[in-house]
Amino acid sequence: ISQNVLMKNLRAQGVSYKFESYNHETRTHWKFTTDSSIRGEHPFEMVSPILQGNEGLQSLKKATKALRLSKANVNTSCGVHIHLDVNDYSLENMKTLVKNFYLLEKQFDKMMPQSRRDNCYCKGLSSIANQEDFFDKVNHCGSIREIVSLFHTRYLKLNLQSYLKYGTVEFRQHSGSTKFSKIKNWILICARLVEFSKQNILLTYLES
Repeated sequence: ISQNVLMKNLRAQGVSYKFESYNHETRTHWKFTTDSSIRGEHPFEMVSPILQGNEGLQSLKKATKALRLSKANVNTSCGVHIHLDVNDYSLENMKTLVKNFYLLEKQFDKMMPQSRRDNCYCKGLSSIANQEDFFDKVNHCGSIREIVSLFHTRYLKLNLQSYLKYGTVEFRQHSGSTKFSKIKNWILICARLVEFSKQNILLTYLES
């Protein structure tokens, strides 16, 4: 992808952006950075500002359109990472979320290509322990920080390490894409799970 062509299309779509060196800082603009895990010619990572509601989705739509117009490509080294705010989560809410994600993991795998089912950058929660042991560990946690400490890496399908810095949970499993509808639908699924888990309802039956 040509950076000049991308810049032209971003401006045409009215997208505020900057090209920056690698960093984990939250910006008010769309950020384009390098990432050593991405393979390809002229690889880069696109990072959104904090997006909210329909206005946020429209911003995403414009940014992804600029990518497509610029003939940007994705490959198996690319992924879509979704951060959702959980600053209002209680201890029980967080317990419910991680257990529900554990129960849904096989269903999510069916939605993903093989490259995102067992990936070193987004390992499953089932890789930590079997369900009984995992739930027991989660239930014995006395704080959200203790739950986070169960996850010794951010390279999981559900990353809780981001909670300590940003107050978010990060869904890392989805494959890379420039298609707005595909990314939007995954955002809505993850957001629904976060909201559902605030009711402290544990999923009890899932078809394998």
